Amino acid sequence: MIKHLNNTLDNWRDADVRTVPNVMYQIRYGRDANNVEFRFHLFISSEETYVHNHQYDFLSYCIQGEYCESLWNIDTTRSDVITYEFSRNSGNDIGLLGSKQGALYIEEKRHHFPGNVLSVTRNRFHSISSSATSNKMVVTFVARYICPMATRHTFIWSPEESIQAPTDQIEPATENERDIVYKQLKDIYEQRCCS
Repeated sequence: MIKHLNNTLDNWRDADVRTVPNVMYQIRYGRDANNVEFRFHLFISSEETYVHNHQYDFLSYCIQGEYCESLWNIDTTRSDVITYEFSRNSGNDIGLLGSKQGALYIEEKRHHFPGNVLSVTRNRFHSISSSATSNKMVVTFVARYICPMATRHTFIWSPEESIQAPTDQIEPATENERDIVYKQLKDIYEQRCCS
């Protein structure tokens, strides 16, 4: 991870820094020969997110801060309850697809903390929420396997028939945001190298 961080800082002018409004900054800087994309995520907020899945499998190494992750499933024995499924496309374009008989429930909870690695598979539905014990910005190093054969099937599950979703699209970071992110990563690098 420290090698990737050093490489990102040394090549900062070429770094692809994006803002997911009110959620995180993403710093992407390429793939290796095995189609693994490397990123740093700096969370602006790790408040409760929607129950969702991802397009690609990934590993997340927590560098700083912490959050809680909930893994969700649908209890199909509960025929008296409906769970709604929404498509989740880029730019937070969300549309109701349909419903499933059954109740959403938390199957497992995981704590993400410095030094911990979480594996998230693309067909697994999860949400994250802030940890009451941490006041530091959450910073993670992410390695995503970009499967060339994968189709975009990302969804949100909800017990409600409508979702009030933000419609802000992921956008390139402003120069001011790039400066903030650079300083955060530089501080982390210096702490790791000097301790």
